[in-house]
Amino acid sequence: MKQTLLLIFTCFTLSMTVVAQSGPSAFFSGPDPVESISVFPNPAIDYIQLSGRSDRIRTIGIYSMVGRSVRQFQVNGEDRYYVADLPNGMYLIQMMDSNMQVVHTHRMNKRS
Repeated sequence: MKQTLLLIFTCFTLSMTVVAQSGPSAFFSGPDPVESISVFPNPAIDYIQLSGRSDRIRTIGIYSMVGRSVRQFQVNGEDRYYVADLPNGMYLIQMMDSNMQVVHTHRMNKRS
């Protein structure tokens, strides 16, 4: 019998998956490499940048806190993404793969 546990600590944006099997062994899978991505600076003024492993990320979407899409970027080797013209406030940054599946989400505070 397999059981899968997903623990999410939202304060630290950390997730891990533990798979328990009946039998002599158990397997542990640590954070997905995409989980080690950070967005900086935060708060952002003119630009945001990604750091960490981002091989799977093809699109970056920026959304208002009510879920309205305000900006989309195609990831193509750019290391800075322009946000200076966004109004001040909190935004969600969703990183999506080539199938437009969300692989990671960050919060961003935009200030002028």
